[in-house]
Amino acid sequence: MTQPTANAIVTVTKDGKKYDVVVVPDPLVVTQPDTLVTFTLSADTPSTITITGLDFPGGDDDQISNVVIAPDGRSISFTDACTKKIKLHGLLDFADSDALGLGGEKFHFEHDPEVDNNPTH
Repeated sequence: MTQPTANAIVTVTKDGKKYDVVVVPDPLVVTQPDTLVTFTLSADTPSTITITGLDFPGGDDDQISNVVIAPDGRSISFTDACTKKIKLHGLLDFADSDALGLGGEKFHFEHDPEVDNNPTH
């Protein structure tokens, strides 16, 4: 059996020091168990911006496993168990190699896309 998938496109635009992040679709609806969820940066997102991590600070991480960031940082995927009806509020972490933080490192920023688990089983 093929693993079900759910995909979202992430577009980041930058205006000075302000970042605007749009995720389509938002929320991303997952209905099947063990769905491979992928967030991919769009071609319109500057090449200096990459995805560096994913966190679920609300304690929803029991639904999440196998987080993998693509080597080029342009996508991140994970397996969503989708065993209970819940809204997963994750934080995607991004870095911009064109902007430096206070310590001279890449500037990091976050966005909170919503994954809506709505199991049909």
